[in-house]
This record gives sequence, C-alpha cells and structure tokens, in this order.
Amino acid sequence: MMALGDKVQRLRVWRGITQTELADGLVTPSMISQIEGNKANPSTELLLNIIQRLGVSVETFLKDVELELEGRALYRFALELVEYRQYGVALKLFRELENTPDFPKTIEFSYEMAICLQNTGKTQEAIDLLDRVLTQAQVSADKPFLAKVLYQMAEAYFQLDNINLARFYAEKADAAVSGVPDYNELQAKVKGILGKAASAASLHEQALSFHETAYRLLIPDSPVEAADSLLHTAIEHTHLGQYQHAGQTFDMLFDLYKKLPSNSDQLRAKFHYARLLRLIHREAEAHELFRECLNEFQSPTLRKWVPLIYGEMSQLEIERGQWEESKFFQRKALDSAGHSGSMLANLHQMFGESYYQKGRCEDAIEHFEKSISLYETDGFYEQVIQILPKLSNCYDQMGNIEQALSTLERTKGYMETIL
Repeated sequence: MMALGDKVQRLRVWRGITQTELADGLVTPSMISQIEGNKANPSTELLLNIIQRLGVSVETFLKDVELELEGRALYRFALELVEYRQYGVALKLFRELENTPDFPKTIEFSYEMAICLQNTGKTQEAIDLLDRVLTQAQVSADKPFLAKVLYQMAEAYFQLDNINLARFYAEKADAAVSGVPDYNELQAKVKGILGKAASAASLHEQALSFHETAYRLLIPDSPVEAADSLLHTAIEHTHLGQYQHAGQTFDMLFDLYKKLPSNSDQLRAKFHYARLLRLIHREAEAHELFRECLNEFQSPTLRKWVPLIYGEMSQLEIERGQWEESKFFQRKALDSAGHSGSMLANLHQMFGESYYQKGRCEDAIEHFEKSISLYETDGFYEQVIQILPKLSNCYDQMGNIEQALSTLERTKGYMETIL
C-alpha cells in the first residue's frame, strides 16, 4: 500500500507529465506539489479530475492506496463517490464499513449501498436490501425519503424487465412525493420511470405526458436530466407517429447537447434520430447513422443496443423490398440479443409488424407467434393483446378462417386476465 500523494506522483512521472501540466485548469502547480508530498488532501472532485488526467480508472488508482480514512470520514468519501457516479469504488467502501463492527448501519447507509449495488449489476441484491429499507421507511414521517426508496425499487424492477412491479412502485413514489415542495428533481425522476414503464406497456400517450412533465420540472436547473426527459419525449412522439413534433423535439435536444459535456445519452439520441429518419423515408441518411451507431456503441452499457440497431437496419431493408438483406440483419439482431427474452420478443414483434405492413403474412405470422410466446412467458399481456388482432388478420388473409377466429378468442382471454 502507498500514500495517495505517492501514487499521484508515480503515475504522473510514468505518464511523462509535469506538475504544471497536471495542474493546468484544475489548481496551482504548488497544490499538486503539496498533494504529492502528502501535505494536502484534494477534494473528491479534484481527486477524480487528477485521476482522469492521469489516464487510469478510479478503481485502479485506489486499489493500492492507503486512504487513511475511518468511520464517518470514509462514509462521507463513499457518499461523494456515489454523487460522482463512481459506484464500483463506493460499493467497496460500503462493504468495508458494513464489516466494521462499531460503525452504525443506518437506513440511509443501506439505501446508498443499494444504489451502488443496482448500478454495478447486482440488481436482485439491491432489491433485497431496498425491501428492508422500505419496511423502515414506511413507518417514517419522511415522505421524500420514502419516495426515493420507492423510486429506486421501481428503477431496479425496470432493469429486470418487470414492468408491472416497476409501475407499481413508481405510482407509490409519485403519491409519496406529490405536493412536497422543493423536490422537483425527485418528482421528475418518478415521472420519468412512470413514462418508461408506460412506454414499455405501449401506453405512449401516457408516456409522453409523463416525460413532458418531467422536462418542465427539470429545466433550466438540471439541464443534463432535462435532456434525458427531452430524448424520451422525442421517442414517444415518434411512437405516436407525430413525426413533425418528434423532429422539433430532436432539434431542441441537439441544441441542449451543445451546452453539455458529451455522454452516452447523446449516442442513444443518434440511434433514435436515425429511427425517425427511417420512418420519414430518409433511408440513406438513416442507414448511415445506423452504421455509425454500430461503430460507436462499443461500451458494455451500450452493447445491449446493438440488437436494436440491427433490427432497425432490417426494417429499413424490408421497406426497400430487399428481403434477403433484411433477413441477414434479422439474424444479426437475434444472434446479438443472446438469451434476453424481452429483447427477442421486441425484435420478433418489430419484424412481424414490418412484414404485416408489407402484406407478407406468412413471414409476419412466424415472427408474431414467436413474440407472443416470449411475451406470455414474461407476463406482458398488454403487448400480446396488441399483436393478436394483426395475427388474426394474417391468418384470415391466408385463408385460415378457423385459426383467425381462434386468435380473436385468445384476445378475449387475455383481456379477462388483465381485468
């Protein structure tokens, strides 16, 4: 183990950077000298900026550093790391504190640890911890804290594709924070997850309303979060076929991005804008943007979008009447989706819809049946109900009247299940 300042100096020298170059735009060179001499401790923000400039991850930097922090001081540092979204490192510190016998494990401690778990892929463990936190929060008079816990539960279940429970906890959070003054950002987060849950259930009018409300709550004080709400607003306009409104919203979004540091949301916006271009028949521009997305979506968090990109490229070829090319991209989409049931269901529905609009009923039936089977497994009956009338119409056009009627009867059964 080594002192923090020693680690800064070793990496700086190894990178061939002078103290003046490392300090540029951050602090004075003399402050860097004091940090390297272990005579001054940087703030968390300054430390993270120094680490970034040294070209290593926060986790790598801190791996063999003796922080010389204990108890409350270590907890404060962990909370600051959460604030800067350094969840992996923060979780290690929470684990260390969890195993410290005399450190108090408050309800707030458990809540912050659950956030780290959720953002490091340990979603079920986060839910289990949040469930214990929620039991205590429900007897508290602190409504904003209760709303934060409920919101986090909704986000966790949404990550697990459990839309019904995500919506349930989001509605509880909305009720808890409704009318509480000075909590615009929390209210906006809750509206955002309600919007995402509504969109996943194909309730796009509701989703649009939630995201528009979130945007109004966030602008101008929280521009990064407002940009996310604006992106979802553009997506819902696209889902509803309101392409002119979608285009205007994308224009507003791209203007806002010019004032913000670049992040992965801007790549997601490129994908959704390409999708809009496909829908308004600007195929060449859409194809070029989809190609760019395939090259740029390389990080682990963005790789999950690759099946959707291939799916959109397949639809583009279907609309051009290029059947072999469309099937090539379909195979790429399905292969890259792996074993994700919700993604596979979404893709098969997407392909079924495209073939249905082109009157290729046999191909549409194949994909609709596969998507229904996958949606049934996950209990997404609202999506099944949307597909069944089109599937019935396909069977009717193929001359299979008995199957067409049987499919309509299935719709009634699912309606009764939902009710």
